[in-house]
Formats: sequence, C-alpha cells, structure tokens
Amino acid sequence: MKKRNPIFLLIHLAACCTAVIFATFQATEAAGRDNVRAKPQFTISRETTFFTEPIRADGSIDFVEAINQRFGEDVKPEENACIYLHRAFGPIKELPSSFYAKLRIERPPAQGQHLQPFPLPLKIAELPAERLEKVLEDAEGAVSHPWTRQQCPELGAWLDAHREPLELVHAAARCQKFYSPLSDEFIFINAEQTKGPAPLLAVLLPGASKLRMAARMLCSRAMLQLGERNAEEAWHDLIACRRLGRLTSVGPTLVETGVGYSVENMGSRGMLTLLQQTHPSSVTVKQYRSGLKKLPPLRSIPDIVNVSERCTYIDALLTIASGQSDAMELLGMEPDVGKAAHMFRSVPIRAFDWNEALKKGNAHYDRMVSAMRLPTHALRRAAIAKLESDLQQRATLRNFDPRGKRGIETSQAFAAVIAAIMLPSAAKVREGEDVLRQTASNVEVAIALCEFRNDRDRYAEQLEQLVPKYLGKMPVDQFTGGKQRGQAWTSKLICNQFASPRFVPVPNSSVFGSAEYFDHTGYKIACPQYPSPIPFSLCTAWFGFLRR
Repeated sequence: MKKRNPIFLLIHLAACCTAVIFATFQATEAAGRDNVRAKPQFTISRETTFFTEPIRADGSIDFVEAINQRFGEDVKPEENACIYLHRAFGPIKELPSSFYAKLRIERPPAQGQHLQPFPLPLKIAELPAERLEKVLEDAEGAVSHPWTRQQCPELGAWLDAHREPLELVHAAARCQKFYSPLSDEFIFINAEQTKGPAPLLAVLLPGASKLRMAARMLCSRAMLQLGERNAEEAWHDLIACRRLGRLTSVGPTLVETGVGYSVENMGSRGMLTLLQQTHPSSVTVKQYRSGLKKLPPLRSIPDIVNVSERCTYIDALLTIASGQSDAMELLGMEPDVGKAAHMFRSVPIRAFDWNEALKKGNAHYDRMVSAMRLPTHALRRAAIAKLESDLQQRATLRNFDPRGKRGIETSQAFAAVIAAIMLPSAAKVREGEDVLRQTASNVEVAIALCEFRNDRDRYAEQLEQLVPKYLGKMPVDQFTGGKQRGQAWTSKLICNQFASPRFVPVPNSSVFGSAEYFDHTGYKIACPQYPSPIPFSLCTAWFGFLRR
C-alpha cells in the first residue's frame, strides 16, 4: 500500500474544515434572513398590540394614527396652543404638509417674523472675539438672573426683534389644550425618502426644541423686565412660560413631556428669582396666587408611558419582526435598539413566538406603570430599580444567545432585551416630575412667606407658622415624603450676576436677621434681603429648590 504524503492530508483536512465552516455560515445567514423575511405571526389584541385599530393595508397597526386619535380627540383649532406656537415658529422643513393639515392650518409662510435662536436675525459676527464671547455668556445667564439693556444691548435688541412672535407664544399660553400630531412621513436615510411609514421610535419632534427656545426667550425677557424694575411684565412672561410647560407636557411622547417639564421649571425658577428681587404688595401677591391656581392640571408620567411609550416599544418589536430594511435602519436612532435589530437578523432563531414576546413586553410596561404610580419617591425608585435588575438578569444585549433554547424562552428573553433598553428613559423623566412638583411647591411656599410678611411686618421663623392661613397644609418633600422643615438661621445671601445664589453664615450678626427654610434634600429655600419696618432686620431669605 502506497503511503500518502502528510502535506496532502493536511490540505484535505483544511479543505473539509473550510467547507463545514462555509456551510454553517450559510445556514446562519439563511436563518437570519428567515427571521427577517418570514411574515411574522402575531395576533392583534389588547394583550399583544395594545391598540387593535386602525389597521394598515399590510395588516399592521398604524400606531401613529392611533395615538393621534387618542390625544387629538375633541381638540378644536381655536383652543389648540400648538397652532399659535407653529405660527410663531414659522415653517419647519422636517414637517410634511400632512402635519399642518392635521392641525387644520396652512403651512406658515417663509416670510415674516419667526422665532430664531440668538443672535439671529442680528448680525453680531463682526464683533471682536472677546465681546462676542461675553455676549453669548450673558445670553446664557440672562435666562435666570436679572440684567439690563446696558449690560447686554445685543440681547435686548434680539428680544425686541421678536416682539411679534412672542405675542403668538403668549396667545398659545392662553389656550386650554395642546395637541401636536405625530407624523411618520418625511423621514430620510442618506438623503433619500424611506419607503413606507417610519417606526414610532423614529418620528421626529422638531417643535420640541423650538418650544424650549421660546421658553428661554420668555424667561430672558422676564429677567430683563425685572432688572429694569418692571415686575408686573416679568410675571406676565413667567406665568406664560409655566402655562406653556403644563400644556405641552400632556404629550403624547416622553420627549414632549420632558421638554414641557423643563419649560415649566424655567418659569418656576424665574418666579423664585422675581420674588427674591422684589417686595410685592398684598394685592400683587393675591394676583400671583390667582394666576397659579389657573394653571392647567399637571399630567403624570405614567399616563404617557402607559400609552405612547408602550406603543413605541411594541412598534419596535413589530418593525424588527417585519424586517423592512428602511424601517430597521431607522431603529438605529436609538443605537442599542438598532444593534438589537441587527443582532436578531444575524443569529439563527427557530420557532420565535411573537405573541409571547409582545405579551411579555406589555407585562414589563404594566409593571413599570404600576411602579411609577406608587405614592412615594422611595417606593417608586425601589420598584423601578427592581424591574430594571430583573430585566438585566433575564437577558441583555451582550449576553442574548438563543442557541439551545426553546422558542418561548427566546421570545421572552428578546422582549426583555428591548425593554431593558427603552424603559430607563421613562424612569428618568419620572424623576423629573418629582423635581417639577417640588419646585412648584416651593413657589407656593415663597408666596405664602410674602403674604405672612405683608400681614405681620416680619417673616415666619418656622414654616409651621404659615399653616393654615397662608398654606392649606405643610409642604411635602417630594423626595422623602416627609414635611419640609424650617429652622432659624443667621445668614447672608450672596448672589452673583451669573452664578447660583448661595448662603454664607454670618454668626451673631446684628445686621442680618433671617430664617432659612430647607427640605430634606439639603437644598435651601430662602427669601430676599430687603429693608423691613422692624429695626436691625432685613427680612428672611428664600430661594427655590433647584435640586438638579
């Protein structure tokens, strides 16, 4: 028998291994393509898709239209703040004509006065570098601290140039409702329009950034009015800012809610600055309190998560199930969701149960909504942390491996992967709601302190002295659930022009007599230093809760 050359044996073995690897790769690719191209089997029901209509021609749920119908129901054009805002914003190129049609208005003309970011439409690029840097720095600080035209004439001219669109913003604040329709059109990939509707996760909300800009303009103008001793006009802008925040926080998305919270917080902090810098009379204080009572009700985050965010999650799962290439790419607007979508396409998965994935995902959102509705911050935080921990233990983007698992196990694990990516953002906005409620509560405490001072020619040494005449009940710390406390301190408030106010103790001072009020988080509520009818006392100092 002829002996074979070992070199040929090694070559033969290498060729066999290459063939096996290539066949395995081909099988994996085929399995991945089957995950994408096979028509997903799922049932339309409350337990799986949440909404059961409207249904598109391909049999999928039109979540964008379903949410528009839910949130736009019974909103008339004359009472919709969104219409006035978009007239102030001007045309937004990312928005299709269908968006304005749903608002029942024409696309705003390109010509005319519209809100523009600072320093537009002014031409200040020709300024020396040092002056330009100072102007931009002043513009940033002007949102929360009093200033005058002499300090920053460029910023004053910019606000004057926007007087007309800001009147439209005030008209929006006087409305009773807010409805901004979602649009899944006019989404682009590589400058080409996508085929078919975009996933809910990729719907653009360009009006949200414009709203934040409008709020900054209102607060900047209020601080200008305050710096020029016109407290009445300053309050007019600040209450409009808070009303806008309340109106727009109704959603329907977490982005809009978060922006609405930010806008209202700007207004609340401006009010605290106003009360710090002025000595309002009893009549004026009553007007302030009346304005606060007329604010629209604050919509809680769980309502938004229960509908819109849940549907965003479901729509993401169904987009992955469909495998439509353009829509899959758009999921990359949330990078980890995009990675999960591509991972799902590339791994071999057999007998994937989409109904089980949808049901399990809905269960995660039910659990999140229940956690968010718990009565105290501590309970909510613990329940949300437990949910996030359970999801991480179930499966993560890094350790998701369907090999050797049953279809139902893989389905549940993949549902946990997507939920673990998308739910934390909702938890962060829920924390923002607590900050908002705390800041709003501190404005009410500040007004009560002013009323007490006007009646008794002195400030309260303890917050308990404000109850029940000036406050219906003791204010509650939103983060601990306990009552806010007031302790007597001797302090001096130092407030730099563009820095946060801070307290510096002045022991045994016969000049500065004050009381400091604080909550359990350690942040202080203080009152301004103004000459008081009582000798050797300038008043109490307060400043709002700005935890973040």
